[in-house]
Amino acid sequence: MRALEPRTSGYAINPKDGVRSYYEVFGPEGASRTILFFPTWSLIHSRCWKMQVPYFARRGFQVVTFDGRGNGKSDRPESGYTTDQFVGDGLAVLDAVGVQRTMLVTLSAGSRPSVQLAAEHSERISHLVLIGPAIRLQGGARIDLNPFLSEPPDRDGWNKYNAVHWSEDYRDFVEWFTDEIFTELHSTKPYDDFVGWAMETTPDILIATTVESLTPRILESCQSIRCPTLIIHGTDDHVIPIENSRDLQAKIPDSELFVLEGGGHAPNVRDPVKINEIIHTFLGRDRPKERSWRRAMVRAEKRALLISSPIGLGHVQRDLAIARELRDLVPDLQIDWLAQHPVTTVLEAHGERIHPLSNQLSGESPHIEVEMEGEHELNVFQALRNMDEILLNNFQVFRDAASEGNYDVWIGDEAWEVDYYLHENPQLKTAPFVWMTDFVGYLPMENGRESFLTADYNAEMIEHVARYPRVRDVSLYIGNSDDIVPDCFGPGLPRIRDWVGENFDHNGYIRYFDPANLGERAELRERFGFAPDEKVAVAAVGGTSVGTSLLRKIIDAYPVARESLPGLRLVVVCGPRIDPATMPQVPGVEYRGYVHNLFAMLSAADAGLVQGGLSTTMELVATGRPFIYFPLTHHFEQNRHVPHRLENYGVPDWARLPYGDIDDRSIAERLTRLMQNPPCYKPVEGGGARRAAEKIAALL
Repeated sequence: MRALEPRTSGYAINPKDGVRSYYEVFGPEGASRTILFFPTWSLIHSRCWKMQVPYFARRGFQVVTFDGRGNGKSDRPESGYTTDQFVGDGLAVLDAVGVQRTMLVTLSAGSRPSVQLAAEHSERISHLVLIGPAIRLQGGARIDLNPFLSEPPDRDGWNKYNAVHWSEDYRDFVEWFTDEIFTELHSTKPYDDFVGWAMETTPDILIATTVESLTPRILESCQSIRCPTLIIHGTDDHVIPIENSRDLQAKIPDSELFVLEGGGHAPNVRDPVKINEIIHTFLGRDRPKERSWRRAMVRAEKRALLISSPIGLGHVQRDLAIARELRDLVPDLQIDWLAQHPVTTVLEAHGERIHPLSNQLSGESPHIEVEMEGEHELNVFQALRNMDEILLNNFQVFRDAASEGNYDVWIGDEAWEVDYYLHENPQLKTAPFVWMTDFVGYLPMENGRESFLTADYNAEMIEHVARYPRVRDVSLYIGNSDDIVPDCFGPGLPRIRDWVGENFDHNGYIRYFDPANLGERAELRERFGFAPDEKVAVAAVGGTSVGTSLLRKIIDAYPVARESLPGLRLVVVCGPRIDPATMPQVPGVEYRGYVHNLFAMLSAADAGLVQGGLSTTMELVATGRPFIYFPLTHHFEQNRHVPHRLENYGVPDWARLPYGDIDDRSIAERLTRLMQNPPCYKPVEGGGARRAAEKIAALL
């Protein structure tokens, strides 16, 4: 799922050869400024700009991208890959969109047609940005064609950049070349993206783009550019040496060079926060008619910005508990919440103040739903990796809120994007930052590449914390030492439990309600319409729609369960994102949508049938209710972290039922066993919210 969908899309036709270029348009209709992100080499398509598009569209630009001929949804002619033809494609897209004048941004090989376009059609280009420009000022092909077209002496290193090798082992070239693009450590996600995009074209097309890449007028074009030009280049670029950009900057009249120390060839992907800032500054910001700033010493109230993860409604419940304690400790504290649906539903019910920029956050829960691989199957690690552009957009929304709000503290409850990009850009930290999580460490659900990837992600986090310990002023692990899995982060990396002990405060679990305050159980049951002598099971799957198939399985098993438990009543809580009207109508089964403070209903029931998330299962432990839980297949947290913690609290292993083992009898047998012999759990300690609030209050 994308962070931002296009407002419109279509095909532009080059009038000289009829080739169609697929384009997309983002941002507000009628915007006064347009940015055209010009294609790079046909090795990849316009999705290489995914980390830029939402940022600039949100700032009021009309953003246009198009797939270069030979890749993506554009036409793929056998020939016709000259610089002139790419220039014609760009003009055709501008005409199709109805743009007379634009800012132009490009990467690597896209610099050649972009420079020519800016020089020969100066009335259409107001600004030019070249990232890692692959330009030879002498105007020849970008490599010597004789060795390129001949059998290479071997298949090592740059000898892979060879037409014969491409034809025989294209993927080997793609993987090697992508390694040369991303010289920065821990670049596995952009690496996978680029390899995937490159495999969407063919070696024959790339050979044609290379053979036809003569640009005889390039030096003349550089000298003829009249618009302001920004060149961005990394010192660790293994594809194009930075000296090329220094030479280029000397030839383009009104140009400047921004050097990225340690940057590789595609910094727009690897370091998007900085690149977006550089480009935005260069292109010019909108100047509001009125701005204000309040001196620190005249701010009457203290302010906190709280970012609550939307993946699981338990986060917001514990955050609300912490907020209550914080207000008790700091009475004048104003808390603004940066949150999205369905979290905002809970916050609104509690009368909390939601930051207005929250409506610019990209949806994380819908993305998780899209990532479902099958019935009740979600590789959450891969889903998080695929959420990269969403997380970047949401970090940049956070940054806007934080920079405008004069906050005294930032609090992130599993706000992964905030923690990650603050470590990548520590100069952006301007307030104390509190980081909270109830699990640490990605764990592989299968061997092979996933084991390598999870270890790499863990290693990057460990390096972040070691290099910039000042980013996290307080790190709270929501649990105790025994709750941490005994696994290692990966080969050669520390044990998770040891590392957490050195880098986190063990806060204990945050029990966001006191079971004793729920009242007498008979009164509680009456409130929910449960008769004193009836057996009631409540099935619930949280704040997303990923549990739809599980609910259907439970409903299918209900008639069999009722044979063992006569009179059993099943209440199915669909939550905020499942329509009860879409569920099967079965006698004895009733449906409810979103239930505020679901833990009270679970406490009133005789048993729970729930997904494998930590918050709901711990609610059931806290209230002493028997339950069966069904972890999402391939979900490392629900299959590794959560069962380990539940075992510490006395939840029997047989209470966990893998989805693949579900049938009518398995649910009925376990439900009967639970109701007839309820397990005895270890008490869930109280005071966790107060302990967390005290650590946060010390920063204010």
